[in-house]
Amino acid sequence: MTNTQKKATERIYLGRVKNFFKAANVAEILIEENELKLGDKIAIEGTTTKAFEHNVNSIILDDNKITKAEKGSDITIKLDSQINPIARKNDKVFLLREKIQEIIHVLLYYKYAHISDPARFCKDHLEFCKKNNILGRVYAAEEGINGTVSGSKENIEKYKQLFWNNEDYTQFREIEFKESVAQEHPFKKIFVRNRKEIVVLGVPGIDPSRSGKRLFADDFKQILDNFDPERYVIIDTRNDYEAKLGKFKNAVTLDMHNFRDFPKITKSLEKYKDKKVITYCTGGIRCEKASAFLLKQGFKDVSQLDGGIVKFGKKYPKGYFEGLCYVFDERRAIPLGEASESGKDYSDIISNCEICNKQCKIMINCSYSPCNKQFVCCNECRKKLNSYCSEECKTKAINKQANKREILYRAIDA
Repeated sequence: MTNTQKKATERIYLGRVKNFFKAANVAEILIEENELKLGDKIAIEGTTTKAFEHNVNSIILDDNKITKAEKGSDITIKLDSQINPIARKNDKVFLLREKIQEIIHVLLYYKYAHISDPARFCKDHLEFCKKNNILGRVYAAEEGINGTVSGSKENIEKYKQLFWNNEDYTQFREIEFKESVAQEHPFKKIFVRNRKEIVVLGVPGIDPSRSGKRLFADDFKQILDNFDPERYVIIDTRNDYEAKLGKFKNAVTLDMHNFRDFPKITKSLEKYKDKKVITYCTGGIRCEKASAFLLKQGFKDVSQLDGGIVKFGKKYPKGYFEGLCYVFDERRAIPLGEASESGKDYSDIISNCEICNKQCKIMINCSYSPCNKQFVCCNECRKKLNSYCSEECKTKAINKQANKREILYRAIDA
């Protein structure tokens, strides 16, 4: 096994239990899929009971001991450990196989640099990604590129070289990639979209090249260590649901659900005009425009955290960022320590379930599609409300389904 791989356990459906003789650690099972060999490791799991893992010590078919049972076999197996006392007939049986799995690398990046033909750029970029099994989301516009992608170490290296060495990407030679690892692809597909803006502010004439001063990690750490609220204000330019999961100490969070709302809430920040303003976001892209917009609105001293939360966390994972860093993929949130060389999780949980107020770090989308609100929700409340954010949305969804059934029945009766 190489350093780009890891061991993982694969669960393969085998069949179901027909009967138990728990005192003897014996079970009768029907193999519905695949095959079972002597010495294999299995898991027996019920709909309401957790999985118990066992090694198969013997297999009996028609009173004969065998070493392998094939699909369709009705067999008796002797296990090496105690069967779950509350296991039942028809519990599922899974074969557990160890496999070697590639460690997935994730890139977060952006660059404001002119693209003369964004539509063609997107077409060619998509072809490259598909050819090299790169998944994720990439947005390109005349003003530049913004992306989050994942792939094997080898394919991610090819992806980086595309920006650094390809003649069609000369404007991106100095692009900075923020790299982390994941247990599996955090994306299911690859999307490459042509947009008017790579991050939507919706205000014409904002030039990211005229943004706030770069504030590097060491300097920001020093400010945090000796924070003076009379001199400084730290503004989190991310969405409200992102800040719920985690933020820097002493940061001002904003009541906005989308970055395009930033200009609307700037009036609430005017009281900070005479202070030294520090803006930050996940990777830096939103701060480029947010700081440029604040300067245009008359703010005198505006800085932006270079590389955002992710880059700062790689150098200082402990003691400055509270909670988890929200990410726009299936992981939803990562400990800041995942960006550090040690890989340790230094994060605390600062968020609470929005239903029961229990401390929680899980964020989900409301199942009622017209709502689709992202909210913090513990597993108990998620099950209770079927992933709806409120009883109101749950009722609306039930009524919507009832109306659909009524329309269907009328169509059938017509």
